[in-house]
Amino acid sequence: MVVPTDELDACPFCRLDPQAPLVYEDELAIAMVPPDPINKYQVLVIPRRHYVDFVDIPDDLASHLFLLTKRLSQAVRDACHPDGMTHISDDDITRCGLNMLSHYKIHIIPRFRDEHITIDWAREGSPGQIVRKQRSDEIRAAYLAIVQAGRL
Repeated sequence: MVVPTDELDACPFCRLDPQAPLVYEDELAIAMVPPDPINKYQVLVIPRRHYVDFVDIPDDLASHLFLLTKRLSQAVRDACHPDGMTHISDDDITRCGLNMLSHYKIHIIPRFRDEHITIDWAREGSPGQIVRKQRSDEIRAAYLAIVQAGRL
């Protein structure tokens, strides 16, 4: 996906403050505690090049980001001794405002039993085995079509 120049100009990760306190950096990625963290040990793993959606990231960079996330997750565990960890990223596919900043990133969020931060995964309940099978078949067919078209 081609990103408009004005979006790149407005992206704080593309125009990173040279004084930004980084946890890690290399030629492909940076990691930082965000300016407005969910909690005091949250880390963002961010590709240096601007990508909006996960599916647009080249495989070698995606691998690099995930391995870096794995290593930094261990560092966060060692630094703050959380009760759990959440690793999350999000794509705002229709650009309806589901992502606060349209530069792909992976969130490493340590979780603590006594914190008041929640991730609300409100669910409608189980759709049942038949519906789950139908959805699995739809996704499998879409996956096979992507592979056959050479889109992966």
